[in-house]
Order: sequence, then C-alpha cells, then structure tokens
Amino acid sequence: MTKNWKAKSLTNFVKEKTAILTAEKVGADYANLFSKGVVFDKEKATGSDVALLKISGIDSYTYPSLKLGSVDDLKEGEPVLVLGFPGVVSGSDSGPALLDYAASSTQVTVTRGIVSSIKKDSQGNNLIQTDATIGHGNSGGPAFNSAGEVIGIATYGIGDDVGSFNFLRDINDLERLAEDSNSTLGEVASETYQNWETALELYWKNHFTKSLSFLNKVEESYSIHPTVDEITESAEQAIEDGKDIDMIFGIQKKALYIVGGLISFLILSITIFSILKKKKNFQTNI
Repeated sequence: MTKNWKAKSLTNFVKEKTAILTAEKVGADYANLFSKGVVFDKEKATGSDVALLKISGIDSYTYPSLKLGSVDDLKEGEPVLVLGFPGVVSGSDSGPALLDYAASSTQVTVTRGIVSSIKKDSQGNNLIQTDATIGHGNSGGPAFNSAGEVIGIATYGIGDDVGSFNFLRDINDLERLAEDSNSTLGEVASETYQNWETALELYWKNHFTKSLSFLNKVEESYSIHPTVDEITESAEQAIEDGKDIDMIFGIQKKALYIVGGLISFLILSITIFSILKKKKNFQTNI
C-alpha cells in the first residue's frame, strides 16, 4: 500500500460533501486492555466491542432505518447476509490492475452464509457463528436474516488450518448499549425506509409509475440517498419503453378502463334510447 493510501481511500469513498455528516459518540462497550484493573489487578478485560453513534445531520432529513430482529428466533442452518466495505481497507490502487480500485472499492460487498451455531462469549453474551465470508472492512457491518432484519454485527474472524470461523455480535448488544446510554432505538421503521421498501416492491413487480411516486418521497425526505436516483432513472426508462404493466400506450390502464366503461355505458344508453324510440314510433303508427 502507498503511504497516502488512507487519504486516497477516503477521497474515493466520499464523493460529495452532502454525504459527509458529523456524529457524536453516545456510548461504547469495549475491552479496555489498559484499564487499571486489567493492568495492575489482572482482571479480565470485558466488552462487546460495540459503539453507538448519533448523527448530527440536517434537520430536514428523515433518515433511513433498518428493522432489528432477534437472535432468539434464529436457528442453525438459517441463511444470513453480511454487508460491508472490505475493498476500502484491503484494496490498493497501486497493485495489479485486476479491478478498477477507485470505482470498485466503495461498492458494498454482500456475502451469504448460514447460521452455523449460536454460542456464548466469555461474559455469557450471544455470539452468532457463521460461514459467511467476513473480511477487514466488514467489521461493524449489519448481518441480516431472511426477513431483512438486522440480527447481528460483523465483528470477529478466526482462521486456522481447519477453516475460518466468523462471528457476529448479537444485535441485543447494541440495544443494551442504547439502554445503558439513555438512548432509544426506533422500534418502527422510518418513513423513508417504508417509502423505499414500497418503491422497490412496486419496481420489482413492474409497477414503475406507482413506484416513482414513492421514489419521489424518498428523494424529498432524504436527498442524499445513494441509489434512489439510479432506480428512478431505471423506472422512467422502463415506462418510456412501455414496460409498465399499469400502462397502455402511455395511459394508465385504470383510466382506460374508466373511459372504456363510460363509452360502453354511453353506447348502451344510446342503443336503449333508439330501441325505445322505434317502439314508440311503431305504436303511434298503429
């Protein structure tokens, strides 16, 4: 690595000033190896290696959020997804030209595995063992269950001749730290998250026009959302290409059905009126 690698990495990672937000440390729970008790009294260092930060951002933002799950509902063999940015800390723009480091290192990495086991650490707290690949840069990243809920935090990796063992901290460690720090974690997903979730669900089902209305709400509530512009452009292109299943020739099917129904009603009314008029004339002639 080059000596100025760290500066280059941060430059690549943060591309816009609007994406730079400050935060304050609300609480931290880590094994302090230099505390008086550990150094002089041979006490055992304890801690969950979890910290809690509070963003000091723009008041107009409604920040995205994630749903929190529970380790109590996990079973061995269940799938787990781990997100992180190992490329930011392990990549190098001075090495072999296999990847475009400047463009690729800041893209999130998703690794999949299963819950290998639910174990206890030396303090009696839960640790989730998984075979999902976790590298430097994944630390602190969320681990999701199949329902999209955060059930753990990527923290430890142990490798030996037999294989690698990766561990996730129980999300309860974060909830406990928040409680100890007199902080509250939202129990309900934020409006931005709900709109984003609905937008994606509609988008994946090819309801692109309906999806746009929710994407616009995401843009309004959280303008620095990293992917809303990309999905919006894709939805608009799909509408232009006639792929929206709610549209026919650029017109909402619902609107066409209403117009079609009115036209049918009008034709039926005219037909009935004509029949009645002919019948009346016939009776008059008799």
